[in-house]
Order: sequence, then C-alpha cells, then structure tokens
Amino acid sequence: MARKTLAQKIAERKKQMEDRRINFKTSIIAQYLGSQSRTSKDGSDSETHIFSNDRFWIWDYSVECSGSDGSIGGFRREVKYENQTVFHMTGSGGTSYIPGRWEREFNRLFAEAQKKQRESIKAAKAREKKDVKAREKEEAKNWGIRA
Repeated sequence: MARKTLAQKIAERKKQMEDRRINFKTSIIAQYLGSQSRTSKDGSDSETHIFSNDRFWIWDYSVECSGSDGSIGGFRREVKYENQTVFHMTGSGGTSYIPGRWEREFNRLFAEAQKKQRESIKAAKAREKKDVKAREKEEAKNWGIRA
C-alpha cells in the first residue's frame, strides 16, 4: 500500500475541519459569547468579535471596502487553545487546523453560543413585531383611522 503524500494528508485534514464545521463554529462563538468592536474609515468597514477565557482566545474579523468600482470583503478567524493556534482561516484560503482535545470544550462553547443566538433572534423578532405595531399605530393616527 502506497504512503499518502503530504497533499493527500492535508486534503483529509481540511475535509475533517469542514465536516466538523470549525470555521462556522468559530464565528458563532466569537459573535455570541465575545465582545464586539466596529470601525469605519475611508470606505472601509470592519467588525471584530473576540471571545476569551482561561483556555481559549477566539477571534472573528471581517472587513468590507467600498469604492467607485464596487466593493470587496474578507475575513480572518483564529482559535488559540492554551496559547497555541489550533485553527486559522482567512478569506484568501490560508488555513491551519490541529485537531485535539480542545474540540470537546470548543463544542460546549458552541452549544452555549447557539443558545444565545436563538435568544437573540427571538428578541429581535419581538422587537420587530413591536416596531411594526408602533409604525402601524402612527400611520393609522396620521390618517385618522382607529387601529
């Protein structure tokens, strides 16, 4: 049996990373459990979410640049576990993924983040419903119609 080439081993590792949805989970954890900052300057808008605890540092960065010829965007995500980079991905395709025991705790964080995400979506829908009612009430008032 022929030994696998480095390229074959990397392809398998990338598939493992994709199957485990590490990129997606990184984004959700950072967005819903982390802190957020936004920057806008000279047609460039960026957003950063960072989550950290005793073991993890999880970073999700996105940028969009707009100009007269259109817009372009990118992202970068990184997971450090006990100060070692175990996952890294950029919009240009640069990746690194080192599977290990960190994933068990990472998946627990993801479950917690999903719960917060569901709560956030539910709250946003309730706010939207309230805002629609307020706009309808104002519109009815403007036209002398009882709501």
